[in-house]
Amino acid sequence: EKKQWNKKVQEFKHSDKKFWADLCKKTCHTYIRLRDKDKGCISCGKPLKLGNTDAGHLWSSSHHAFIRFNEYNIAMIITVVNF
Repeated sequence: EKKQWNKKVQEFKHSDKKFWADLCKKTCHTYIRLRDKDKGCISCGKPLKLGNTDAGHLWSSSHHAFIRFNEYNIAMIITVVNF
């Protein structure tokens, strides 16, 4: 019974962590889209259009997790430019 309880606690913690990480990412990227909506692409300078943009990171968020949600590290970029 204790093992089942521990398993459920671990599942909750895992799903809870993912839920909050996804919520933070969505909120952060929404803020960046609103902040940069009247600016051009950070890489090429072309006007941004809804649906063809990403929130691009200057420093990779997969290698530098501590700056993943730092607004100074994120800017709007046209999807095809963001490779």
